[in-house]
Amino acid sequence: MLFPSLDSLATKEVITASREATIQEAIALMNQHNIRDVIVTGAGDYHILTAPDLIRFRLEGVDYTTPLSQLVLSRVPSVSPQANVLEAIEAISEGIDYICLVDAQGALKGIVSYTDLAGSIDPDILVETQRIGDLFRREKTLMVDRQEPTRSVFDQMKAQAQSAAIVFDQKKAVGILTQKDVIKLLGRSADLRSPVGEFMSTPLISIPDSLTIKEGLSYCREHKIKRIVVHSFDGGIMGIISQKDLVATAYNRWARLIKDHQRELKELNRILEERTETLEKLASTDALTGLFNRHMFSELFKRELAQSRRYKTPLSLVLLDVDHFKKVNDTHGHLVGDGVLKQIAALMRESVRIADITARWGGEEFAVMLPHTTVEGAHITAEKIRSAIEAAHFESVGAVTASFGIAQLEENESQEPFFDRADKALYRAKVAGRNRVEVG
Repeated sequence: MLFPSLDSLATKEVITASREATIQEAIALMNQHNIRDVIVTGAGDYHILTAPDLIRFRLEGVDYTTPLSQLVLSRVPSVSPQANVLEAIEAISEGIDYICLVDAQGALKGIVSYTDLAGSIDPDILVETQRIGDLFRREKTLMVDRQEPTRSVFDQMKAQAQSAAIVFDQKKAVGILTQKDVIKLLGRSADLRSPVGEFMSTPLISIPDSLTIKEGLSYCREHKIKRIVVHSFDGGIMGIISQKDLVATAYNRWARLIKDHQRELKELNRILEERTETLEKLASTDALTGLFNRHMFSELFKRELAQSRRYKTPLSLVLLDVDHFKKVNDTHGHLVGDGVLKQIAALMRESVRIADITARWGGEEFAVMLPHTTVEGAHITAEKIRSAIEAAHFESVGAVTASFGIAQLEENESQEPFFDRADKALYRAKVAGRNRVEVG
């Protein structure tokens, strides 16, 4: 088969940090292993801590002794080790450069990055004459003066969603601030008032836009980099192009060549036909319960947050956690536990309004977003769900209860502290004896 399995490409020795680790400990781990990102494990999910995250936390004044479990981090998608590279490209999220390989027992067997995908490309399928300049998307590249304070550069990187900045001295490009540079300077608590020139990588190495895609990918692999600076024939800096862009272009061509192979085309069509109608649903819903997944819930929250601020309407949140769920799994098995979660999801749907947004937040934890609802209204909804769960009969288990934490969005409050208040209220409900609602 032209598409190799991910297991054959994966990095098997994965550097991970636990959810209990602090930001500072994670930075030390990243510096120790000279990596730009670290996979965060725990609670049955895999998340990622990146250099842009560290910049954001520093600018927002987040204490670096904060445990990773208290932060909102991007979730890393996961697939079976037997999946192929086409499925990996479909699964890798926007802004996430990795995918986790997880077996049927939920164990992490490796990760696959765009670097691994680049290494799997058959050189014979690349167009020898297609130049990087032909596909260069001239997106705005952050360019700063070497005397500019590092904090100002961080502010610009965050505002423009840039992961690197080209550094100039009197209109001449002299260096680049990379993700590794960011991690190093944050790891040693450098003074962000210092000029960015003190922390940049130098000299700046760039490649001409006349190089082919094949040569660009070879350059990335040889130098173990994810982004390359491109200059025009006259030496002027055009900007930065990522390895991801090169890989995507190569794989698009690979997919087109598949059409010349009838046997492979038949298999590809079967995969695409099965996925076409379900891709959108799979990307936004939890496979077990049919509720929205955490990522989609967070995206919908951003929309509701904007609406709430614009029209000055209340917005409330309900977090609930199934009581003693581990005991259910240990006593009756995971299949019965899955049945409990599906039944609770159904009870939640019956207990909320059409406008309310329900999601499986993770494991046995669920969330409900309540637009145009005060904390008093959220309390009524939470009690309605709690009572419905308490009154229901769960096959093989009998009675099941859940604990609830609720909160109403405060003026100018962002997602993290809002969710944190509801989560702390949920914790108090657990401590107070479970099967109750607490207000955050």
